[in-house]
Amino acid sequence: MEEQDQEQNQPGADHSNNGMPPTTTTTLAPSLTTTKSSRKTIPRAKQYLLANKDFFLKANSMTLFEGDPNTTLQGYVLECPNKNTNNGRYRIDWQRNTVIPPTINPDLLQEWFPSTKGFRIILDAAIQKWQDEATEEQESRVSRKRKTQAVNATPSRPAVPHTPPARRVHLEARAMLRTEASTATSSLSSRSNLFISSDPFYLAIASKSNIVVINIKLKKE
Repeated sequence: MEEQDQEQNQPGADHSNNGMPPTTTTTLAPSLTTTKSSRKTIPRAKQYLLANKDFFLKANSMTLFEGDPNTTLQGYVLECPNKNTNNGRYRIDWQRNTVIPPTINPDLLQEWFPSTKGFRIILDAAIQKWQDEATEEQESRVSRKRKTQAVNATPSRPAVPHTPPARRVHLEARAMLRTEASTATSSLSSRSNLFISSDPFYLAIASKSNIVVINIKLKKE
């Protein structure tokens, strides 16, 4: 008993666990995960962009470029990657609704781009640059062109053929004569026998007491 009391009274002794081994606490660091829903998808098809010379010039044309190194060129995403039509590449149109500066040779412009992760990052930045820095003149020109294309795409109604005036008058006259003949026939049908000649242009009505003949001669066409 005295030895146990001496051990308990020794300085620095730990009596919190009553002789049980000490417990350790492990803190787990939160994992950083990125879900598809958290990614922002930027539309690329049919979008305008603003690009610098490192973007719009061909790789072998850098030394041939004699314009302002800070030149920004307007572009348009004409085609997106498609394995069946363009071998999975992007196509940029540098002359859509804009005019290339005279200091830039169109032959030096890069038209097709590979669909790599690095290029997509550059493309997204160029599209965002258009949305942030496009001038009012550029936006107005693009908007005006879009409205014009929409109007031209609207199908026009087919023209209805009109009857020439002379022929229309002739047809109306024929219809009027046939109506008058039909009226006369109806009025005599109650008291007369109707006989129609074999000639389609003549009508003869024979009455019991007398013969009433109505000759209607129409001009053949």
